[in-house]
Amino acid sequence: MVCIGIIANPAAGKDVRRLVAHGFSVDNEAKVNIVRRVILGAIGVGCQTILIMPDSFHIGARAFAGVGQRGPAAERCVMLDMPATFTAADTEQAARLMQEAGAGCVVTLGGDGTVRLAAKSAPALPLLPISTGTNNVLPTFVEGTVAGMAAALVAAHQSLREVAVQRRHGLVVRVDGEERDVALVDVACMRGSAIGTRAVWDWRPLTDVVAISPRVDAIGLSGIVGARFPEQPLAAWVRLGGSECVLAAIAPGLVASVPLAEARALASGECVAVGQAPMIVALDGERELAVRQGAVSAEVRPGCATLVDPRQALAEAARQGLLAAP
Repeated sequence: MVCIGIIANPAAGKDVRRLVAHGFSVDNEAKVNIVRRVILGAIGVGCQTILIMPDSFHIGARAFAGVGQRGPAAERCVMLDMPATFTAADTEQAARLMQEAGAGCVVTLGGDGTVRLAAKSAPALPLLPISTGTNNVLPTFVEGTVAGMAAALVAAHQSLREVAVQRRHGLVVRVDGEERDVALVDVACMRGSAIGTRAVWDWRPLTDVVAISPRVDAIGLSGIVGARFPEQPLAAWVRLGGSECVLAAIAPGLVASVPLAEARALASGECVAVGQAPMIVALDGERELAVRQGAVSAEVRPGCATLVDPRQALAEAARQGLLAAP
C-alpha cells in the first residue's frame, strides 16, 4: 500500500519578521489550495492512502472537501485520529503517527521550524518540505502537484529513495552535557533570560551561531556563517563581536553588517562550546530554550532528518519509466 502524509502548519509565515522586515507570507487559504494539489498529484501517480494532520484552521479538511467527497480522494484521504492541541506538539505527534501507520513520505507546509519538529519525532521518515514559512533554508518553492507526485513515487519505490532521499546532519544542543533539543539549520545563542518574541531578526543580542551546511545565499542566521564560509563546510561556528564584518540577509529584505571575532569549520561528531548561562538559545531561527544555568554546547550529529529532493525523484522516476502513461 502506497501511503503518504501531509502536515500543514497554519502558523507558518506569520511571525514578527513580516513586520520588522519583509517576510514572505502564505495565507491559510493558499495553504488549502496547495494541500489540495498535493492530494491530486499523489493520487495521479497511484497513491492509495493520504494521512492528513488536523489543524486549527482545518487546512487539511478544507482541502479534502474541495477535492470532492466522492471519487478517489474520498476513498484515500484520512484525517489522523489524534487529540489536536493546536501547538507545535501536533507536528511532532503527527509525524510519529504517520511513520507508525506506514507512510513512506510526508509533505510538510511551513518553514524550517516545521521541518525540525517533524524530524524530531521521526528522523528516518522521508520529508518533502514545501516553503510557506518566513525563513526557508530546507523547504523549497515546489509546486504542490509536483510535491504530491514526488512524495507518492518515493513512498512506492525503493529505487527512488536511493537517489532522491538524503540524510541530513543536525545540531544537538547540550546543557552541562545533557541533550536538550535539536536543530537542522542553525543554533544561535544570545544574551537574555526571557524568550519573548520567538523569531530572531536582530543580530545584536547574538553571541554565537552554529550552522549545518552554511550557505551564503541563505535567509536567516545561517547566512551569517555562510558569508564567512563560502566553501560550504559540513558545519561551522562563528562568535560575534570582533572587527571583521560580513554582510548577511538575516531576514527577508534585511541585510546587516555583522561583526565576527572567531570562526572555524566543524566535522561530524564534533562539539563546540557556545557559551555560559544565562542565555537564550534559538533553534532554526526561533527562540526555544531559556537556559538559566550551565554551559551550552552544540554537537554536529548525522541522521537528524531525512529529506526528499522532488526534482531528483521525478527525474529518476522518468528514467525508470515510472511516469509512462498506461
